[in-house]
Amino acid sequence: MHGVFISAETKIGKGTLLNHGVKIHHNTQIGSFCEIQPGAVITGNCTVGNNVTIGSGAILIPNITIANNVTIGAGAVVIKNVPENVTIVGVPAKIVSS
Repeated sequence: MHGVFISAETKIGKGTLLNHGVKIHHNTQIGSFCEIQPGAVITGNCTVGNNVTIGSGAILIPNITIANNVTIGAGAVVIKNVPENVTIVGVPAKIVSS
């Protein structure tokens, strides 16, 4: 989509959708069948599992790992690793369902 930024050493799995204005920084791995919604920012050295949805305007700080089947709410700021099968929201992001 328009305005997407992908930096060096980034790997993106099959079927993953990058919406308008997404920014993905260096040394990041994104799994398969993810949806990265408009304006989300994934900073350097992050790992995103499979079947992850990252909401509009969400930010992942450097060196974060997001496990499989996670939903990150719009505008969330993720400051620590996230386990599988949860939904997180807020600033800083916290688990609201599992």
